[in-house]
Amino acid sequence: MKTFNSAQCKKLVAIATGLSVASGSLRAVEPSDILVFSKEPVLLRPRLAVAETYIDNVFSRQVGKADLITTVSPGLNFRLGKEAGNFIALDYGFSQRFYAAQDDLNAGDHAFSIRNKVQGQRLGMLGTDRMDLVSNPIGVVQQTGFSSPINITPPVSEGGTPSVSPVPNPDLGSPVRGGEVLSTYEERNVDSTSHYHSYNLAYSMTEKTGVYLQGQYSLTDYEQGVELYDLTTWRGTGGFAFQAFPKTSFFGETYYGQTTTTPNFIAPSIPHLSFIGGSLGARGSFTEKITGVVRVGYESREFADISAAPSSPVSSVSLGYRVLPKTALSVTYDRLHDVSVQYAKQSYTVNVLSGQVSQAIGSSGKWRAAVGGRYGIYAYETTEGAASPGYDSYSVYFNLEHQLQVWLTARLGYGLDAIRYGNSGSGYDVNRLTLGLAIGY
Repeated sequence: MKTFNSAQCKKLVAIATGLSVASGSLRAVEPSDILVFSKEPVLLRPRLAVAETYIDNVFSRQVGKADLITTVSPGLNFRLGKEAGNFIALDYGFSQRFYAAQDDLNAGDHAFSIRNKVQGQRLGMLGTDRMDLVSNPIGVVQQTGFSSPINITPPVSEGGTPSVSPVPNPDLGSPVRGGEVLSTYEERNVDSTSHYHSYNLAYSMTEKTGVYLQGQYSLTDYEQGVELYDLTTWRGTGGFAFQAFPKTSFFGETYYGQTTTTPNFIAPSIPHLSFIGGSLGARGSFTEKITGVVRVGYESREFADISAAPSSPVSSVSLGYRVLPKTALSVTYDRLHDVSVQYAKQSYTVNVLSGQVSQAIGSSGKWRAAVGGRYGIYAYETTEGAASPGYDSYSVYFNLEHQLQVWLTARLGYGLDAIRYGNSGSGYDVNRLTLGLAIGY
């Protein structure tokens, strides 16, 4: 048997002591040491979510293709300052999808957002900026070129409605007169970029009265070649607010804006659409259990070539009701106008009603359930060449969450989305079943 002298024993004791200290340090590491970095005024929070989803209709068609999708979603949130005061917050999220059967659809989405607030004694500014880069599987018509080998750009004119089938082009000139734009229908990922920017500048005239200005800009930009339209909208709003009660204020506002439509394929140019409107409303706590915002107004719309567009009442209602200490109900209703990304120079009216009931289960509050639904009516005003004058949209969902730890949550969810076109009853259903795990504070 080997023996150790005193020097070797001292070395062994030192090594053992070091390992013991290291082991104790490892055991002392808490999730908050990794998932939250906080040193005033800086806050940094990473996160990670993993989900497995079964979907029975990947491309949202009448006859669907099923698949199993694994989604891995890391993210990072950074904030300088406190939400109650002046701050700037940056957030980045990435979602990578892996399809079990259709691996050509594997894609990653990026989401960037910035929120900021600067508050003085009377003047304050609140801003939001967001950009999303997404690649979604849809069925789309792809233009591939001309039937003539001579590549001549067609003339641009006002009006007209491109079809979702090959488009005749009789005015291309003699080299290609009588030719057609060649198109194919494809089921694949379509890339798009969306931007949203909103800034609100408010000035408090007295303790109960104030005025505000708001500027908004949004853009949806699809990849080139697909028969979808890009939409760019800007809107300026001016309004006033009066705090009639300690927890309730009334407001009135007027706004003006424009929407520009740009084709990603060979098509006539589209005149921009202008809109002007106003509304009155209230926000805050209406009773001890009911809070939210109610807004009612009217909006007038017109294309630049004086074409008809819907002008009618608009409204927005968002209410929350605390039924019981562990039970909450939320209801929203929106009536608004928008421009189609599928049909040229088509403005439509949409009415959407949605609701949700959420319930905390058990005394610990670690279990939560939510059930909800959404019903929307989309009515086109003048849909020349369109497949239908509108459609109805239905959605129902159920979610169950269990907070395994403060930083670890398991989720089980089911959702159904359905579309029905006009009076024919044709359309499609999409069913999703998801099991996920989220790490983060």
